[in-house]
Amino acid sequence: MPDAHHLLLFVAAGLLLNLTPGPDVLYIATHGLRQGFAPARRRRWAWLRAALCTSWRRPRA
Repeated sequence: MPDAHHLLLFVAAGLLLNLTPGPDVLYIATHGLRQGFAPARRRRWAWLRAALCTSWRRPRA
């Protein structure tokens, strides 16, 4: 069983990793800063559709 100090460090590291944006968020944010809100919104919806289609696809039998 880890002691309280190590557990606190583990929880802090986990929170920090969850709050850090991933490459997809950075891509959409920089695209929005360069070209404006509407192109960034289109990229976001394209990414969301791709993520949903690949995660909900049925396995082939």
